[in-house]
Amino acid sequence: NRNNDIFIWKFFFFFFYFIFSFFFITNTCNINIESLEFAATQAKIQELITQYGGFVESNRLYDNAYGWYYSSYEKTSGTLTQELTVRIPSDHYDAFVNGVSAVGKVQNKTESVQNITTQYNDTETTVKSLRAQEKRLLEMMEACNSIDDMITVERRLSEVQMQLERYQTQLNAYDADVKFSTINIVLKEVQEYTPVIEEQNFFQRLKDHLETTVEDFGDFIEWALFASIYL
Repeated sequence: NRNNDIFIWKFFFFFFYFIFSFFFITNTCNINIESLEFAATQAKIQELITQYGGFVESNRLYDNAYGWYYSSYEKTSGTLTQELTVRIPSDHYDAFVNGVSAVGKVQNKTESVQNITTQYNDTETTVKSLRAQEKRLLEMMEACNSIDDMITVERRLSEVQMQLERYQTQLNAYDADVKFSTINIVLKEVQEYTPVIEEQNFFQRLKDHLETTVEDFGDFIEWALFASIYL
């Protein structure tokens, strides 16, 4: 009956939610966009970043214009390029990427998903082990009866704390990568959009190859005829 169906759906929902909650997944997107109205597109991207609770991790803007200092200079092509690395909460990753894809003409876009569960768990285990070592060494430090023992324990404690700091930093980085997806955006100003060259199918490539072969063969015959005349 209907109640049983609802129960089954809820069971599977919570089952898969429970299973996947133990996975640590990172999302990365690289997207190149052309824009006819560069400043307006910049503003739209910033609005999307704010809307989805993200932030700009790095930002580079450069202008390839030459001769702008001459009074006769007239801009005839797009010269501005902006390279952005944006971090967006992973829950809003798809919505943000879809939004950015609509602000201009996408020239290319690649997306990747990485499962870092093994690396995360290994690093977390190492951090716990080092914290336990640190605690024991601090207890040993208080129990030292000689300066030599204290120096030995202090040296080892320093080594453990340095390792702990390194692994904890890596663990924090993993947490940030899981919580915030990475989107690398290249925004390019253009006067007109670059036409997309459609990929040829097998028969089109075969046709082009045969036409080229025939042309090359014709050139060879022509060369042979001229050569025979002068020999």
